[in-house]
Amino acid sequence: AILHFATHFLVSERGPARADIVLSLQPDGKPDLLTPADVAAWTRAPGLVVLSGCSSGRGDVRRGAGLLGLTRAWIAAGAGSVVASLWPAPDSTGELFRSFYLRLREGDAPAEALRRARLEAVRSGSIPLRDWAAYVVIGKG
Repeated sequence: AILHFATHFLVSERGPARADIVLSLQPDGKPDLLTPADVAAWTRAPGLVVLSGCSSGRGDVRRGAGLLGLTRAWIAAGAGSVVASLWPAPDSTGELFRSFYLRLREGDAPAEALRRARLEAVRSGSIPLRDWAAYVVIGKG
């Protein structure tokens, strides 16, 4: 199964190199957040998690531990692969992910599906390089 978040990701108040998922706004106007700690506490996650939003792949890099953040949290919760962006990258038309999901449907693994979707973006010239190049696959690929 796939879980796709197409939302805002905020730099965490708990760490300058970490992002939280914005789920909604609370009645007081503050964002309702899903943090890496929330995710890592889960015991089951879908096989693929897509974090379609600006800088969703941000995380602290710690010596001996590697990259901390949402991608690591989803892997710790059991996701096989996570697609995330390394910098702000709007996908206002959804074209990159439409192509990505078509490739998944054809049987491609996530990394190959993203590679083919990127090639399609290059050939068509419809998505700027800075937008499609931001996305990476973490995990089994």
